[in-house]
Amino acid sequence: MNRIRKATYPADRDGPGKEMHPEYNKGGALLSLKMDGAEYVKEVAYNARGQRILIAYGNKIMTRYAYDPKTFRVLRQRSALYNHSGHTYTPNAGIRQDLQYTYDLEGTITSINDAAPANTYAQGPGDLLRVFTHDPLRRLLSATGRETSNVYAQLRLVVSFCESESFTTINPAFYSGTSWNLNIRTQDYTDTNMPSIFTMTTGRLRG
Repeated sequence: MNRIRKATYPADRDGPGKEMHPEYNKGGALLSLKMDGAEYVKEVAYNARGQRILIAYGNKIMTRYAYDPKTFRVLRQRSALYNHSGHTYTPNAGIRQDLQYTYDLEGTITSINDAAPANTYAQGPGDLLRVFTHDPLRRLLSATGRETSNVYAQLRLVVSFCESESFTTINPAFYSGTSWNLNIRTQDYTDTNMPSIFTMTTGRLRG
């Protein structure tokens, strides 16, 4: 079936190249993956449509997926520690990620909320809720996320759209302190009189 059974990576400064050994289910989808005998992916489960509903990693963390029964889009993606017996996996304490998605009628993501305890801020305004707005051509107009005010470098983001693909250039800000002072930030994007380019111009910070 022309599937990779073994891949050998180039040697590095730590020694010979590692060998990757994937295993597949009867449908040809990835079932497990080992690297030099160590389990990186313990098991993957799929629904009847072939969509991933569970992946259990070798580090004892599993991710589960829930889909909209009508549109089949991802509604929730949750990662947590697990216990297992045979092919049965049950969540243990320690939620690492809990992403909840909403979409518009065209299927564009309009919000992503991470409800995991590790991604909420005690005072409230740093909760990791990301909200996106788009123009009628589905180009990004604004994005709301979380940031820290303790930065000393300028942040600039240019998003360039073309007919065949999207290209993004990011020059990120850097942080060297120890206190994050998290806040919710909304970033607006405006047209630069060039139909194919949108540039970040303003930001609204809410503490």
